[in-house]
Amino acid sequence: MGCKLVKVFYILPLVFVLFAVAHAAPPYFFKGYVFVNGSLAPNGTIVEVFVNGASSSSGSAVVGAGQLTDTRDGWYTVGFEANVGDTVTFRVNNLSLNSANGTNTSSQTLVAGGFVTENFNLSANKTANGVSCLYAIGCSSGFCADSYCCNTACTDANYDCNVAGSIGTCTSTATTTTTTGGGGGGGTGVATTETQSLPTVTAGSTASVSLSNSANLGIEKIDFTTTSSASNVQITVKETTAAAAGVSVAIVSADGAVYKYLEITKTNILTSSISSASINFKVPKSWLTANNIDKNTIALNRYDSAWAKLPTTIRSEDSTYVYFTATSPGFSTFAITGSKGASFFDVINKIDAYYKGTATFFDVIGVIDLYYKTQGVVA
Repeated sequence: MGCKLVKVFYILPLVFVLFAVAHAAPPYFFKGYVFVNGSLAPNGTIVEVFVNGASSSSGSAVVGAGQLTDTRDGWYTVGFEANVGDTVTFRVNNLSLNSANGTNTSSQTLVAGGFVTENFNLSANKTANGVSCLYAIGCSSGFCADSYCCNTACTDANYDCNVAGSIGTCTSTATTTTTTGGGGGGGTGVATTETQSLPTVTAGSTASVSLSNSANLGIEKIDFTTTSSASNVQITVKETTAAAAGVSVAIVSADGAVYKYLEITKTNILTSSISSASINFKVPKSWLTANNIDKNTIALNRYDSAWAKLPTTIRSEDSTYVYFTATSPGFSTFAITGSKGASFFDVINKIDAYYKGTATFFDVIGVIDLYYKTQGVVA
């Protein structure tokens, strides 16, 4: 026990000093009960805090996950970094708050010395099918598909819940092959495959294809440069798996997750003629949150006898997606991956686990290292 305390007392000052060096903004905590549909929120309910009207949350907590050792029914503790004078708002399951049970609905302005706010209770009501959603737990049906509360999970490849005229109902759909720039055409395919055609491609120019099914495929647009001219060029994007694509080994993602495997293929143009490609894609924030993935670690990986991570940058983001661009030397099998992030409060929780004997000294050092990587302090 004495050795454990020595290690903890060594780690705690180090963590806070390192945090102070990396960040000028101090940590704030809000605590309280959450109500959903008038009752104490079930485990899994998500509380998020937003600073100064930002579209991305600065901190989140999951009811029942035991943040900072508290597992009372419906209780949350959320931590975030901000400054005195900042304004913060809260959402429950990405839903607006209501005033049931005397809960708080207004924004809060942070004041000096008020680092911990107790009994800040929150309340929200689940939404009906057809209403936009981010988390399934915020829907009365328990299903959030294609960014709408849905009557089923709607996981089949050729079904969507965002079909015009039937939003909120899982509906069969198929993506029609389109032609860019006039001429030719080609058949139909299921929702996880899309082919775009280009009547002509000129040597030395950049050709572009935009995908209408980016909600399912993730790929929005492909620009590629060629060294020779060609006619009736077709670019096909298909969602796949490592095995189906003939990849001998799945991409290693021990510290993260794979969002999608994709195949990008071409016809009527030589592989050697494609000098470079720029691929725009998007990843749902709901997936990032559910898998605890740091958006700054998202990358497009290409398979060509072995996996290689491609240069990937964030273009923009909105309330639903984070948008990226990656550059590739050509087409092949791809995987969109991300690594888990760590916040300052994950470090605190790991130290708490160390106190309890459920984490080791090296576990604590590991989460500190991951925290630094998340903040961009180390590579």
